[in-house]
Amino acid sequence: MAHYRRSYKLDLITPHGRVDTWDVYSAVFPAIDGLIGILGGRAPVVTLMGAGPLSAETTDGRRVLYFVAGGFANMLDDVLTVLAEQCTLADKLTRDQARADLEAARKLPGGDRRNAELAVAKAKLALAERPAAPSAAPAPAAG
Repeated sequence: MAHYRRSYKLDLITPHGRVDTWDVYSAVFPAIDGLIGILGGRAPVVTLMGAGPLSAETTDGRRVLYFVAGGFANMLDDVLTVLAEQCTLADKLTRDQARADLEAARKLPGGDRRNAELAVAKAKLALAERPAAPSAAPAPAAG
């Protein structure tokens, strides 16, 4: 079975600036309604971002893994642009901080803001509690 290996560019950006840019074969990230996977040559798409892991396989064999939340993603002309309101290298997430964020969200008054903060905190905690992947190549440092 042949592998689909058309590369494209992935730009990860926050309101504070560009985090990094990679040449990738695939990326998976949280859209507002669930995870979405992108391969090279995909038809254009724009989606609101949810909260959770953004992972990508780079053309040089590395695995990129970040926590992202909020914003939007746009795939056009073999460039995937992810503009995330929150972005943290997955290896920088700690269980203690994620649990503290969850407790802080639980203390907010009821309503849409509380619900949104709870969703983000739960997604962050799930990623922080993931088992380590011993075979994964280290992700590049955020720039």
